[in-house]
Amino acid sequence: LDRLAYRETLTPLRPALQLLVRLPESVERQQRRFAVMFAMAEPIRTLYGWSPSEMLPHYLATQRLCLEVGSRRQLFQNTYHLKSYFGMRGQHREALGYAQQILQMVHELEGGASPFEVTEAYNGMGVAYFRLGELASAHQYFTQGSPDLPVRASFRAFAMWLSGHVDQAQRMLAHYLARTNRPPFSRAIPLTV
Repeated sequence: LDRLAYRETLTPLRPALQLLVRLPESVERQQRRFAVMFAMAEPIRTLYGWSPSEMLPHYLATQRLCLEVGSRRQLFQNTYHLKSYFGMRGQHREALGYAQQILQMVHELEGGASPFEVTEAYNGMGVAYFRLGELASAHQYFTQGSPDLPVRASFRAFAMWLSGHVDQAQRMLAHYLARTNRPPFSRAIPLTV
């Protein structure tokens, strides 16, 4: 997985998942099943995208297993995947529901949440509200956490623009671009506004 061999990673994991079903029901079986399903998520997402319909049963089964045998951090990650799945499919109310769960979880993570996790939680709320057309709510969440994510800067500026604050949106993006050392692609995202 570390060397980006996604197809090769899935080759032994699919039969392993099928073999686990044959084991007697136990906590250990659920833990193993969860480990295999959690390991499959990134390769499947990378190979087939965030929102093919086949992913929903995988995410939901992984979510149930997270609640049974996973950690809060794993639950946080899988809930993030569910939020992204529904957001990419245009099901923004469902995405908002998962974003709300993520924001609640970020305060409950063992060892505390990283600044990136906190920012992602607020960003998820902002994007969901933005896509629902609730710009004031979106702006409220985009102003919390780290402002340095390119996508976040873009959505925040776009929400300001749509709210009639065009000059303010342009100034904010110019300020962001002037102080960032990000790669060209990351700099291009805010320029789309």
